[in-house]
Amino acid sequence: MLKCPLNSARGTDGAGYKTIAENLVAFKIGCLPRTLTLSQLDEGQGIETAFRLHKANWHDSCRLKYNKTKLQRAEKRKTPHEDHPETRTDKFTRRSSEHARPSTVEACFFCGKSAAGEALRNASTFELDIRVRQCALKLGGKSLLAKLSAGYLIAQEAKYHATTWCC
Repeated sequence: MLKCPLNSARGTDGAGYKTIAENLVAFKIGCLPRTLTLSQLDEGQGIETAFRLHKANWHDSCRLKYNKTKLQRAEKRKTPHEDHPETRTDKFTRRSSEHARPSTVEACFFCGKSAAGEALRNASTFELDIRVRQCALKLGGKSLLAKLSAGYLIAQEAKYHATTWCC
């Protein structure tokens, strides 16, 4: 069923024309279908005026393709990704953790240092995992919490210095 903003029961006097015109112009960033060109909609006085003059109608499903939510999502997709250094944020994620990627060199789960003469112990009990999580929550160590969020210490095959773990 076709809808016309001029026939709205809200008495907004065709405000829908203004909204859709603004959104279409904002979508111009490369998200409009190739079959839709804004120059065809604008007759010299603006898209909104052309819509009003011709008493434009549209389907709700068609209007929803160009609403504010879709526009915000399209703009978000078009922004540079985290891979570019100029767009980095200070947000802490597991991906940003230097210890998130598995290493071929055996290193202590807590301090990150290699064995260097001192033998590393294997995390082998769930009690250890529970105690480490409790201490991490008390201390609020973001790096440790990020590493723990990857799973149980046993599943991660975590190793540690006997002197490093003392909670």
